[in-house]
Amino acid sequence: MLIRELETQTGLERATIRYYETLGFINPVRQENGYRTYSREDLDSLLRIKLLRQLGLSLEKIQEIRQGSVVLSDALSQQIETLEQQISDSRRAVDICTQIKSSGTSYENLDANRYLKEMARKRSEQPVPEFRRIPPVHPWKRFIARRLDGAFLHLVFLLLLGVVLRIRPVNGFLYQLLDWYIVINLLLIPVEAMFLHLFGTTPGKFLLGIRVESENGGNLTFAEAAKRSWNVLRYGYGFCIPIYSVWRLYRSYQDYKELGYSEWELKQSWELQFDYYYPPKKKAIAVGLVVFMLAGLFLWIGESGKPTYRGENLTVAQVAENFNNWSNYHSNGTGAPMKEDGRWPVSWPTHGANIGFFSDAMGKPEDGYSSFVFETEDGDVRCVTFDETWTGIGMNAPMSGDILSMTLAILTAQDWYHAISVVTVLPELQQHFLKPQGDVTYGNIRILWSIETENCSSYQGVYHSTKEGQSRLTLHYEIHILADS
Repeated sequence: MLIRELETQTGLERATIRYYETLGFINPVRQENGYRTYSREDLDSLLRIKLLRQLGLSLEKIQEIRQGSVVLSDALSQQIETLEQQISDSRRAVDICTQIKSSGTSYENLDANRYLKEMARKRSEQPVPEFRRIPPVHPWKRFIARRLDGAFLHLVFLLLLGVVLRIRPVNGFLYQLLDWYIVINLLLIPVEAMFLHLFGTTPGKFLLGIRVESENGGNLTFAEAAKRSWNVLRYGYGFCIPIYSVWRLYRSYQDYKELGYSEWELKQSWELQFDYYYPPKKKAIAVGLVVFMLAGLFLWIGESGKPTYRGENLTVAQVAENFNNWSNYHSNGTGAPMKEDGRWPVSWPTHGANIGFFSDAMGKPEDGYSSFVFETEDGDVRCVTFDETWTGIGMNAPMSGDILSMTLAILTAQDWYHAISVVTVLPELQQHFLKPQGDVTYGNIRILWSIETENCSSYQGVYHSTKEGQSRLTLHYEIHILADS
C-alpha cells in the first residue's frame, strides 16, 4: 500500500509516519518509480505504536519493547503506576483549587507558600487513589477460597481434638461457639496472616490460583496481612453476626462486582492477583493439599468415633466411661454421669427420651439409682440389659439418647470398627432403632430390643400418648458381646 492509504488506515499524519520510519519502526520498500510501499506488517506496527503512545508510553520505551529488552507487561505496570500518580496529582490540584476558590482570595492576596506546602504534604502522604487498578472480578473465587481456608483450619482443629487429644466434640452451643466463631474466624486471622507473609497465599487461595501481593510485588508483612484478615472479618463478614453478616457480604459482593474492590480495600496497600501461574511443582503441592484434606477428614471420621477404651474385653468401669463419653456428646454435656459400678442417677432424665412421661422405676431403687444391668465373665462385660416402663402424657423416643449411647459405647469399642463403619453400620443401626423390635448383629455384637405400648401412636421411632394419663410404654433392651467373633 502507498502512504496515502496508510494515512487513512492508521489516522496518522504523513510527517509522523515518516518520522517513525527514520526511527526504524517500519521498513517500507522503495519502488523503481521512487514511491514507498508499505506492508501489512508496517500497518500493524504503526497501529501498535499509536495505541501505546495514546496510553502514554514514550517512543524510547516502545523501542525497548519492540527490541525485546523490556517486557510489555512490565512496561504497562510502570505506566499504570505513572498514570495513577498523575491522576492522584490532578485530584490534589482539584482539591487545592477548590480551597482557593472557596476562600474568595484575590491574586494579590493569594498565600502561595501555604498552598504549596499543602500540596507537598498531600503528595507525601501518598494516599491510595479511588481509581486504583481494578483486578479481574472474581468475587466467588475469593469467597470460596476463604471458605476452603476455614475448612482446612477446621479440619486441623478436629484432628487435634479427635485424634491427638481423643476428645469427642460436645454437640452444644458452647462447642459451636468455640468451633465456628473462635476457631474458624478469630484463629483464622493470625494463621492466614502467617501464610500470606511467608508464601503470599493460603491453601484455599493457592488451589484457586490467587495471590496477595504488596504494591512492590513482594509478600505482605505479618502486620499488613493481619490487618487485611481483620478487615475481611470486620467489613466483609460483619463479624459473622446473624443478619448483619449477610448484609455485609451482599454489600461487599455488590461493590466488588461494580468497582472491582470493596470500599474498605481502598485503605489497603496490597493487590490481588487472580489466575496466578504456579509452576508444576507447586501445583503438585495443591494436589497434595486436597489429598491431605480428604485423608484427614476420613481419619477424623474414624478416630473421633472411637471411645476411650477399645476391645471386646471391657470392664464395667470401662464401659461406663465410654457411655459417659457418648452421653456427653448426645446431651450437650448435661447428661447424667454413670458411676464406675454401672449405677445411674434416676434424678437425671434420659436425653431427649421423654417429655411428659414418667418412669415407673423412678424412686423405686433404695439408693436412688436406676441402673443398666451388667453381666460379666471374669470381670469382662458380656451383656448389658435395660428394662424401663414410662407412663403419662407426652412423647417418647426410647431408642435415642442413653440407649443409643450405651450401644455406641460397646459397638464403637470393637477392633473391627473403623472409619467405613461410620458410613455403613451407624446409619443402618439408626434405621433399625426406628422399629418397635429388632435383633441385629454387627461383628461380635448382638443387639435385641422390644417396645410394648398401650394407648400410644408412633412415627419414626417417636411414641405419642393417645389417652391422657393412660399411656404406657415398656422397653426391654439387650446388647451382647459375643466371645466367638
